[in-house]
Amino acid sequence: MRYCWSMVEKHSEESTRTYHFSQAHLGGIINVVNPDGYLMAQYNDRTGKVSWQRVLPITQRESIEKWLHQNYPVAVLKKHRALRK
Repeated sequence: MRYCWSMVEKHSEESTRTYHFSQAHLGGIINVVNPDGYLMAQYNDRTGKVSWQRVLPITQRESIEKWLHQNYPVAVLKKHRALRK
C-alpha cells in the first residue's frame, strides 16, 4: 500500500488533522487513514461510494467526500460514454 495524497482538514483554529489517502491498485479502492493509522473510510472510484468505518463530524465527512470526488472521479462514466458512441 502506498500513500498517494494527503489533505489537511482544519476543523477549528486550534487543531489540524491530516488524512492520508492510499490506493493499492489503479482503478480500485482508496483508503482514508487518519494520522494514527486508523482506517476512516474507503472510497470506490468505480462507483463513487464512500463507506465510512469510523464516526467523524459531518463537516469533515463532507469535506473528505468532496475532495475524493474531485481528485478521484468515477471511472465508469468515461467508459460508459465511450460505449454509447
